[in-house]
Amino acid sequence: MTYNDFIALHPWVDLTLNLFETFAPVIVAILAIIINNSKSSKRDKLNKKLDMIVNCENILIQKVSLMECAMDELIDKFGDVLQCTTIEKVRPLLDDYKSAKSEALKSLMELYNYSTSATGILYENIDAEDIGSEIRTIIKSIDEMIVTHVTRNGLRRMGDEEIKKANTIKDDYDSFKAWQAVKIQTIMEKTFELVK
Repeated sequence: MTYNDFIALHPWVDLTLNLFETFAPVIVAILAIIINNSKSSKRDKLNKKLDMIVNCENILIQKVSLMECAMDELIDKFGDVLQCTTIEKVRPLLDDYKSAKSEALKSLMELYNYSTSATGILYENIDAEDIGSEIRTIIKSIDEMIVTHVTRNGLRRMGDEEIKKANTIKDDYDSFKAWQAVKIQTIMEKTFELVK
């Protein structure tokens, strides 16, 4: 029996096939749209969340970089004051040092506030309280050395002991920066994993 013979005996099969041929692409397209729309809202929510996390972590890294730049400036001003041996030159250097110290503490406070307020959003965070403690310890040591150099030692050239103390402060800061760089690298790696 051929197809035409079969259709002659059962015309409703031909009608069903014609209807299926006409409406099947429309039904498949509608189902595809429904499925895609149901998945797109989940995908959009996930993308928005990832964008927010990446943006917050970028801001966190920017705040850390600003704080690091401010601390580098403070260490430079610290060195300038310790090298000074005349009262006329030390006053502007002390003003520069105080300004750099104020900027470093301001950057540190901004980092702490941002890190604390964005904790719920950030995928990976840094311990801003620990960073603050380290920086304040370094600044306290710097302040003590400057007071000693300016008042007690009368701006004389630095002796071996003072040079050793200054180098210890700089070494402490360098090791702190290295630790901080590792932490930032971890944050960046986690962020890149999210975006993949």
